[in-house]
Amino acid sequence: MKPTGGRTRHNDMLRLLLAVGLAASMLVIAPAQAFACSCVVSSLGEQAQRADTVVEGYIGDSTETGTTVSYDVTVDGSYKGELSPHLTVTTGKQSASCGLGGLATDEKYLLLLNRSGGGYDADACGGTARWTAKDAAEIADVLGPARVLKAAQPPQVSPARDSVVPRTAAATGSQKLRNGIVGGGVLALLVGATAFGLSRRSRLR
Repeated sequence: MKPTGGRTRHNDMLRLLLAVGLAASMLVIAPAQAFACSCVVSSLGEQAQRADTVVEGYIGDSTETGTTVSYDVTVDGSYKGELSPHLTVTTGKQSASCGLGGLATDEKYLLLLNRSGGGYDADACGGTARWTAKDAAEIADVLGPARVLKAAQPPQVSPARDSVVPRTAAATGSQKLRNGIVGGGVLALLVGATAFGLSRRSRLR
């Protein structure tokens, strides 16, 4: 039995709706795939060699501006580039654009950075990640050990000049005093012995 004209139109409508739904789903999926972060596969050592600066340090405060976020970093040591106690690192907020938004505050990271103007940029393809002894050793094998910032030394307070007595001068003064006492004692003994001798002679006479 041949299908009637109404049933044929109904089947055609179903095919059309299925085609429209499939096309719509492709439009939704395609942008997500197009904008997903894609990185060239590299070892951590290769990434460290390409970076302008490689440091390890702790993530501090963050400031968001548009599609980017900037982190204040307290530097522990530097494998490559400038050794500065503080850096500002800018990255994208969205992981889809290879950004590093959401770095954990007060956590230690290995940061592989590139210079951008007066600051530093980082992205998910550059190798930046939480610090581990294994990753630090791998970078040290390529770039050498990290240069560590020296702890700040407390200022040296110089005593007032009037209250300072040089040790040599104090020793010399003490020696002179001892010599004077000894010399005075010897002289007193000599005078006493002489007086005793004269007194004895006068009695014998």
